[in-house]
Amino acid sequence: MDGLHPDDERVGAVMDQHHFSVRGACGFVNQDVWGPCEKSMGNPWTPTNPPGITGPRGSHHLRNVAAAFLNEEFHPNYTIRAENLCVTPGLASAIDALAWAVCNERDGILIPQPFYNGFSVDILNRSKVRVVSIPYTGVEEYSSLEDLFCPTVNSRALEAAFQDAKQKGINPRALLILQ
Repeated sequence: MDGLHPDDERVGAVMDQHHFSVRGACGFVNQDVWGPCEKSMGNPWTPTNPPGITGPRGSHHLRNVAAAFLNEEFHPNYTIRAENLCVTPGLASAIDALAWAVCNERDGILIPQPFYNGFSVDILNRSKVRVVSIPYTGVEEYSSLEDLFCPTVNSRALEAAFQDAKQKGINPRALLILQ
């Protein structure tokens, strides 16, 4: 974390403002957590160096094009730069990166059932974040998968899973919803 301590005032301010984990806030304050890693690779991919590697956050070219597209299409309040983007090789990597940034070790991510059984490994492996499943069986008004689209059923299931996690000493910090 490049010399930053979790007790650093800037880290605390970022945690409060953006609701990041300690490690996510340290990375945000540092602003270039991947730069040293990319420099140490010594062989970055470029059009003139096709055998090179793309680095831990995607190629510069792809991130520049994506930033330009996002700025042009969505007119954000703040200009998105390539440095603000991280391209992952797949969904599991993206979820891992989000779990790392949003949750501290032993926090939880609520995920409605049924869900991909690999999430338990993908999320726990590096970030040490626990998957908190949201079961629907036993929830009032739930009788089939069609009921998953009912806001009342979802609200009851979410609240029950949240309370159950808290009772087990897990701090739910995020809700993952996939379509």
